[in-house]
Amino acid sequence: MTPLDAALAYAARGWHVFPIWPIRDGRCSCGKGAECEHPGKHPVGALVPRGDHDATLDIGRIRHWWSEIPDANVAVALEPSGLTVLDVDVADGKP
Repeated sequence: MTPLDAALAYAARGWHVFPIWPIRDGRCSCGKGAECEHPGKHPVGALVPRGDHDATLDIGRIRHWWSEIPDANVAVALEPSGLTVLDVDVADGKP
């Protein structure tokens, strides 16, 4: 499954998606190289200048975004998608 396929599948579920920078050669492709503080986890600003606020279900816009950067990671905007995430970090095997 390509990132575009995933984005379209998520949108079909009613999840609002937007592109985030892919990792290439072990580094974020945003151009900051090793200086990137959030590799592969931040929006492609040229396409979604308002980040998750630009997330959409619009198939045409989604296809356009992934035609610009076909290997972009797929992010889901939680609030408009009606989703909640519980992130549990475990240190030394203890929650």
